[in-house]
Amino acid sequence: MKRQNQSSVVEFILSGFSNFPELQGQLFGVFLVDYLVTLMGNAIIIVIISLEQRLYVPMYLFLLNLSVVHVSFSAVIMPEMLVALSNEKSMITFAGCFAQTYFILLFGGTECFLGAMAYDQFAAICRPLSYPMIMNKRVFMKLVIFSWVSGIMVATVQTSWVFSFPFCGPNEINHLFCETPPRLELACADILLFEIYAFTGEISVIGQKCPQHLSNNI
Repeated sequence: MKRQNQSSVVEFILSGFSNFPELQGQLFGVFLVDYLVTLMGNAIIIVIISLEQRLYVPMYLFLLNLSVVHVSFSAVIMPEMLVALSNEKSMITFAGCFAQTYFILLFGGTECFLGAMAYDQFAAICRPLSYPMIMNKRVFMKLVIFSWVSGIMVATVQTSWVFSFPFCGPNEINHLFCETPPRLELACADILLFEIYAFTGEISVIGQKCPQHLSNNI
């Protein structure tokens, strides 16, 4: 019966702030301005670094990657939020919810792992004479590839796991977009193991250490 209920779901309702209609117009304006400023600021950074070859150094290339992540992350979330705030309730398909959750985790995870750019700053400040050897092109590429691949792995595992849970309740998500926690509230299965995994993963990402080869060089 659970399988039937799960397979019958073709869309979700994003309720958002539908219970507070007087706030929706104000929030729409705030988030729209924030979205436009985010796009404009990061677009300027991307264009300047891309056009100026003198900025093709690890510090600015890390910043370029971070700006790409910020633009992509905002593009995944903000349009759906604006649609939800401009209507009493917004609809999103099951596939659309899956895709949005995946890309939120992809860009969010990649942004966390791009914290590796702090190692570049540390090496530049604390070991300026050894900096060219510590942060060479090969090390930079390894850190960037590691960040993106890690983000992809986190998104793939977590999204697949979340959407594998049987769904047997109402299809209304009390949120402005599809994210893991509100989606899990609709699952009718034991999610304890997933919660342990998610908590452990967050602690691991936050407390990630400098790659061993970089630590040894420094």
